Amino acid sequence: MARKACRKFTRAATACLLVLWGTTGCNVDVGPLHDAFIGKDRNPPIVLSVESISSQCVVCTFDEPVRQDGSFRWLADGESPEAIAEDGATIRISTKRFLPKGARFVVEGRVRDDAGNSTWFSVPCWGCNETLAGLKINEFTTKGTDANPDRTELLVTDDGDIAGATLSNGPLDTWDTRIILPSQAVCAGDYIVVWWKGHPKIQSECNEDGTHTYSFAVDGSPGLSANNGALVLTENPAAQAAIVDAVVYTNRETTTYDGFGSKPLQEMVRHLVASGYWKCADTAAPDASCGIDSTHTSATRSMARVPGLPDTDCASDWFVTETRGATFGEANTDRRYER
Repeated sequence: MARKACRKFTRAATACLLVLWGTTGCNVDVGPLHDAFIGKDRNPPIVLSVESISSQCVVCTFDEPVRQDGSFRWLADGESPEAIAEDGATIRISTKRFLPKGARFVVEGRVRDDAGNSTWFSVPCWGCNETLAGLKINEFTTKGTDANPDRTELLVTDDGDIAGATLSNGPLDTWDTRIILPSQAVCAGDYIVVWWKGHPKIQSECNEDGTHTYSFAVDGSPGLSANNGALVLTENPAAQAAIVDAVVYTNRETTTYDGFGSKPLQEMVRHLVASGYWKCADTAAPDASCGIDSTHTSATRSMARVPGLPDTDCASDWFVTETRGATFGEANTDRRYER
């Protein structure tokens, strides 16, 4: 009896609702419907960059004004910052302890915008090296052998520490291989030799002229591109890091992508030229003719800076040394390869 009564009640209630819908839903004007969220900001803040600007300060930049929405910390040890300063689209984080220069750590936190949209982020950052040594790319080979592997020499132009300085083989965001240099005090005139394959027998040695040569190996590197490529030296490994020096080399025979052989390299050269880090006759559409000619290089014929010339960031600063003319860890020779 109870089940029958329940079914009767359900059928009656359903019929009543249908009647109400039929008599009111079609005849009553309820007016236009409005989206309550039209004109409202529903997009959360986006992290544009997280950068260590000193040994005790990190600046987080967003795409809109934000405020702290919870705690911040360094993921490495869970330490909370000493102070946080909000300034429009940036948040400045200060800490009591010194962040290791060139070392990687992670910043975590939550922020919200004026509309209440929030973002939690966890972003890697590198400790600022406030005493970064002056460096420039001075010599390199790209057609190495087991006996004479691919190497790149950096010349120290100003005293300091090389911690965090990063040498990349290829574009900043799509590099093939790179090395993040460790902390090492150096003096003007010293040399840093990066081994793209193999390992140096001696990692530190004193030269006859009183300068020093420091050698470092790139773990897991397949070596450099033999014919077409770019080497980019930056202050640290971050994608937005300032470029210190760059070189472009080509064999003048490749026909694809303006002679660079790949789209990433083509785009990287365009960026270097547009930013003034490499010079080319046609700044709007640089082609392979702007690169150092790698055609006649070998494992022992390096691409080297012309001794005594100022750095003008173009191919004319460079030449191909004679056979067995590579001088890694020493002053560049002036003896050129002659066909």
